[in-house]
Amino acid sequence: MTEREKLIKEIEKTSDRRQLFEVLQDTPDPEVQEAVCRRLVSLETKKKSGTVEFEFWQMVVAYEIELFKKHGRAYRATRTRKMAGDHGILETIRRLTLRENATAGACMLIQAGKAEFTVEAIVTRHEKRFSVEVRVAAHLRLEEAKNNPGKFKRKAKRK
Repeated sequence: MTEREKLIKEIEKTSDRRQLFEVLQDTPDPEVQEAVCRRLVSLETKKKSGTVEFEFWQMVVAYEIELFKKHGRAYRATRTRKMAGDHGILETIRRLTLRENATAGACMLIQAGKAEFTVEAIVTRHEKRFSVEVRVAAHLRLEEAKNNPGKFKRKAKRK
């Protein structure tokens, strides 16, 4: 077993967020960074990949990772987490999408080249779960950010 494989196995067992962020900071290896991201998401939800709920927590983790990169320490998306707890994930996505301006998190993710993690992108992949008003707002926001909403449509499941 290689050192990378050993590290990934350790990551898969770790539930200490701080330790996971330290690994993220210490390694430039994309496979290890991906393992950290997967583990952080799995600590947030037991929902299956491809669900709105899973993608929501994936977005939160992606934003928190960008905050970590910017500030050099772990930050939680406290307001987003509170809104999800108070109103539920679908309502949180609806509220964030219908805001007059993009959230700081959406801007940060887009600037980092991770527009596929924004709530607007989640809406475009799960259009049936949202009203026309929310879908239109999501598409407009993504276009405004110079992204093609069609790029974020749900892809066929891999086998």
